[in-house]
Amino acid sequence: MNFLSKDSTVDRRQFLQTGAACTAMMALNPLCKSHSVSEGAETSPKARSAIFINLNGGPSQLDSFDPKPDAPREFRGEFAAIQTSLPGIIVSEHLPLLAANLKRFALLRGISHSLGSHSQAAQYVNPSSRLALLPESVRNQDAQHRESETDNRRVTPGFSRQFGTSEFGISCLKAVMLVESGVRFVTLNQNGWDTHRDNWNILKTRQLPVLDQALSGLVNGLAQRGLLDSTIVCVAGEFGRTPKIVAHRAGRDHYPGNLFMLLAGGGVRGGQVIGESNGKGFGPVNDSFCPADVACSIFSALRIDHLLPRQSQIQASAAPRPDGRLITALFS
Repeated sequence: MNFLSKDSTVDRRQFLQTGAACTAMMALNPLCKSHSVSEGAETSPKARSAIFINLNGGPSQLDSFDPKPDAPREFRGEFAAIQTSLPGIIVSEHLPLLAANLKRFALLRGISHSLGSHSQAAQYVNPSSRLALLPESVRNQDAQHRESETDNRRVTPGFSRQFGTSEFGISCLKAVMLVESGVRFVTLNQNGWDTHRDNWNILKTRQLPVLDQALSGLVNGLAQRGLLDSTIVCVAGEFGRTPKIVAHRAGRDHYPGNLFMLLAGGGVRGGQVIGESNGKGFGPVNDSFCPADVACSIFSALRIDHLLPRQSQIQASAAPRPDGRLITALFS
């Protein structure tokens, strides 16, 4: 399989971010302050690479990784919940592979912020969106080099099969191979999560099955190639969806007050759930983390937080709380 052939249906530049883009992450993202679990606690970062997965549109947390089966029907929705490989932890019935693989992930629940528009929230939640601010000549320099390295790389049918045949699954396969070739930062997009209407039909027939297979294939593929310990994977949408269903259009609207995020690899301790949302999914039970905290933790795992600029240099980033806290529980 020549997975970067020129007749591929996947736009190669839609998911590739180069090693040179590390400069942008250091220049355009907030300072990290470690005061989460224990003041001043330090991690032992192992990550050399990062894969950022944007669930564009904002996935429904109640219908995926934070179901509320005991809530009233107008909140809990149509899907049943299933047990995962973590005792007592449930997810949507349409995520069976990830349910079995959850021991590889840290699942963050009750993440919250206050930005309700797609563009602002996406920039805040996923720091990879800011890499586009690099000059095009810089962004493409390493991309051309890495693409030439991987054009002739082949994978076995058995290895590629675990990713599925969807466009997003193929992109996840390519991401593994790019990291193996030395690319430090890769960004993937799965579109279609903005389910104001027909939420459950869209999720069960398209979004959830594709994510289930492709993301499972990604983490398993990284592990099979010996890359998971050195590659941190971050999965997030820009916000969650409203806990109460909009009945007349069978959908859920934007809701930044409660969302989930998934992290794996790169020194992250899998097999744990951090945070909790309340019974109807309106928000966190206790003091919550925000996306800036997750960004801070990723930078720490990549050993680049100490190179970030002072706060006065990043005022262009309009974030509710730009000074992220290190989530030490991710690595302990």
